[in-house]
Amino acid sequence: MHKLLSRFKFLLKATNQHGVHSPFVYQFLTQGLYGQKRFHKDNTLNILIKSVHYFQFKNVDIDVISKGGEILSNYGDFERRKEKPLDLLFLAEPQQTPEQVLNRCQFHNDSLILINHIHQNAENERHWEAFVNHRSFTVTIDGFYCGLAFIREEQVKEHFRLRI
Repeated sequence: MHKLLSRFKFLLKATNQHGVHSPFVYQFLTQGLYGQKRFHKDNTLNILIKSVHYFQFKNVDIDVISKGGEILSNYGDFERRKEKPLDLLFLAEPQQTPEQVLNRCQFHNDSLILINHIHQNAENERHWEAFVNHRSFTVTIDGFYCGLAFIREEQVKEHFRLRI
């Protein structure tokens, strides 16, 4: 019931590319997410694959409990986590706070944290809201199935609810 109510609230507030005033998000949405073929039937894995392709991420860390790593390896050339800063971190479940994630991993400007199941239950929504409100993440996108939190020092803090 919680997920259904969350979906209804999301649809009331969400927009598509026509409601986006950020050039960075507009270009990512139109060329990266809308402009590419569908790679996988799972919405979150599809967004993961499209994001890796669009940004040409090479240094990716994927939660061990997800099957995203084996699926992603079929769609491109990327390296599993090394000592250098991460391009992308995929969290299969939003159980960690932003501080825990930032302390555990090293990121650079333009890094992305993709979080699955952000509207699965009230606790996951609280975890997602912590990422949205954290000062390190200047661009956050709620795509209902997953959330995308970008570290972009050159951009003012903005949050988007987008139909992806």
